Amino acid sequence: RCAQALLKDKTDPYLDVHTADCYFALKQIEEGFKALNRAKLIAEKQHDQAILQHVSFMRERWNSKKKRGE
Repeated sequence: RCAQALLKDKTDPYLDVHTADCYFALKQIEEGFKALNRAKLIAEKQHDQAILQHVSFMRERWNSKKKRGE
């Protein structure tokens, strides 16, 4: 969220997707899901199908890892 704090335009879902990637890399899975939720909300408002598909893919991947305990 640091990057978004520096920007006036906080409506770029790609920033939240990147934030989610960072959280997942740090094994902060729940924070990653929160960032994905923010990206999804913004993408829905903007009708950005590419981001919505990417968020869905990431959510599916990390949910399966979470269930396996990775």
